[in-house]
Formats: sequence, structure tokens, C-alpha cells
Amino acid sequence: MPGRIFLSCGQNSKKERKLANEIKSWFENTLKDYSVYVAIEVQRLEDINNAIVKELALSDYYIFIDFRRERLNWKEFRGSLFSHQELALSYYLGFDNAIILTEDRVKTEGFLKYIQSNSITFKKRNEILGLLKKEVEKRRWSPLYSRHLIAAEIIRTPV
Repeated sequence: MPGRIFLSCGQNSKKERKLANEIKSWFENTLKDYSVYVAIEVQRLEDINNAIVKELALSDYYIFIDFRRERLNWKEFRGSLFSHQELALSYYLGFDNAIILTEDRVKTEGFLKYIQSNSITFKKRNEILGLLKKEVEKRRWSPLYSRHLIAAEIIRTPV
């Protein structure tokens, strides 16, 4: 069974959707043995429960990419609210080896503010795939890993 990755990133533009598909393709076609779920924005509560929360709970790895959204002032932008909600859920579900990428000048707020030390900042979107490749290698991600397996203790009985 392939290692499952939950990719949480904005998809407000064709460029963002294309980048998400490039990341998915790199994991599934180049590295092989990974299955990537690209989180999409949904409008109905049933879709959130049936797709996003379920996929997040079943995933082994989590990637968060925070793209710029609306401008807050001359030097800062807001990040993706929807992605920040997924980030909070991922933390609650126990993803301890997540990769967190934040676009330069995105204001660190919400849940990300408290775990910001793990965030990697990028200035240009064409840097993202290279940063992910480096982080996956550094963190030694493996498609054979599952965060759902529990190590069993062998109990030996006297003969």
C-alpha cells in the first residue's frame, strides 16, 4: 500500500492548481509508491466530513503550503484560511513530521503562529518543488511508513 500524503495548499488560480498537480505527479510518478490527496475547497459540511477530514485522518504525511491571499498592508498578506484550518486538524491528528512552506510576506497568524518555527519560507513559487524534494530527503520520508501502525511489544511466556 502506498504512503498517503495530504497536500494542503491554495487553489485560487490555475497556477496554484497546476503547482499542486506537479507536486502530486512528482510523488506518484517520480518517487512512486505514494498516493497524494490534494485538498480542495468545498462548500458543504458533508463534503468536508466525507472527503477532507477522512483523507486527512487516513494520510501518513502532511504538506502545508501557505500562499499569499489578500494584502493586509504594504508589506504583509493574509494566508489561506481554509488551509490554516486543515493545518490545525493535522496537528490535532498527530502529524509530527509535516512539511510547512509559507510564501514570503504572509503574515504569521492563527495556528501557524504557534508552530512557525517549523515553517520554511519561499520567495518564488518555482522554488516549492525543490524545497519539498530537499525536505522529503532530509526527513527520510518513506512510502513504506504508516503513522497508523502501532509497535507491538512481544510478550514471552515461560516454557
